[in-house]
Order: sequence, then structure tokens, then C-alpha cells
Amino acid sequence: MHRVAIALLLIALASPLFAQQEVEITLLAIDTKTKKALWHSAPLVSNASNFTFAGGDAYLVTGYGFTAELDFVYILRAKDGAVVARIPVRSGPEHLLAARDRIYVRTYNRDYVFEAIQSGPRK
Repeated sequence: MHRVAIALLLIALASPLFAQQEVEITLLAIDTKTKKALWHSAPLVSNASNFTFAGGDAYLVTGYGFTAELDFVYILRAKDGAVVARIPVRSGPEHLLAARDRIYVRTYNRDYVFEAIQSGPRK
């Protein structure tokens, strides 16, 4: 069995404006070999200063939150950008870090630590 690696360029399309202002806030994945877009995420899943991977490279951990909006940490499947989990937090996620078996999230005014997703068999 041969495994083909795809080099992804992930671009966070974000804005400092409120979501009610109909701004497209999404993640875009581009295959760097073909230079074609592979997927874009659902809106309003990422406006933190960074994102990180969990479960090896199987999942992407992002954060979204804003002053008058609900705040969440999102888990996206890296191969297609589908949201597989949405975790409410009390204020907007700012920084995310995956280390060992934990995901560390710094929000505007508090810290969270989550157990990291373990990758399963790839299909």
C-alpha cells in the first residue's frame, strides 16, 4: 500500500468585524503541489491567532469568539475541514497549543486544558 502525502497550506480568512456584518471568516486548505483549493471550513470556526493539529495530523484545532458572539474551540477533520466537535468556552480563544496528550487554549481571560484527540485508523 502506498501512502501519498499532501502538503497543505492552511489560510485563515478572518476579519476584526462582527459576524453580523456578513464577513467571510473561514479556513481555506490548498494543496501546495496542485495549487488547488481542497476545502474550506464552515464559517466562524477560526479567528484565534493560530491553530494547531491533534491526533497526529488527523485533526485541526481552531478557536472562534468575539465580543457579542458565542465562543468555541472547534475540532476539524484535516482531510476535509468538517467540524467534528464544538466545545464552548467562556471567552474568545486567542492561542492554541498541542503538547503531548493535551490541548492548551488561552482565551481572552482564562486558560483551558483539554485531553487531545487520539488518531484512529485512516480511511
